Amino acid sequence: MGLKANVVTTKFDTIIDDLSNKRFDVIISAVTINPDRQKKADLVPYFNAGESLLVQAGNPKTITSLADLCGQPVGVQTGTIEQTDLQTASDACKKAGKPAMKLTVLQDQTAVVQLLANGRVVATYQDSPVTDYYNKQHPGQFAVGGSVVNAAEEGIVVRKGDTSMFNAVKTAFDQLKAGGTYRTLIQKWGLTNEAITLIDRRTIDV
Repeated sequence: MGLKANVVTTKFDTIIDDLSNKRFDVIISAVTINPDRQKKADLVPYFNAGESLLVQAGNPKTITSLADLCGQPVGVQTGTIEQTDLQTASDACKKAGKPAMKLTVLQDQTAVVQLLANGRVVATYQDSPVTDYYNKQHPGQFAVGGSVVNAAEEGIVVRKGDTSMFNAVKTAFDQLKAGGTYRTLIQKWGLTNEAITLIDRRTIDV
């Protein structure tokens, strides 16, 4: 787009509100597309991701799904889809006569993973590429617990009604895909399973 990016750090649970309040112009921060977010903003799909568990190396507690976490300490980032899904699963534990999960909810994803590294939780729950990234960055320390679930598209988020920015971002992204740059970046980071493989001209605009 010929622009210099100015990265603004903010809390994930208020990130779309901060966009609406013009603290910044675009969000590219693993924002899963869902109906609630579609009401607040316009989104350009750019990635497919699910949710997965990060556990200790060797998976000593044999954790393969959220159902295995009843009564266990678990870490998650605030404001995420994963936090909502963990709370739902914890409620299901109680309905089944099992103890609720002991959730530790933090603002920063790296701090969440540090809970696992320090043995304060038995698992963390986050987007699947985030799980894979931390697993790759710390070989031998962590493992993936079970399979990827709840796969969904993530989007580049633009303020509701900011048509010029929306069109500029969408055009630039389509050019990245058509020119091969998108594929190069996907391969560099080992995310071929999460790529939007074809030029996908759909947009999420409610």
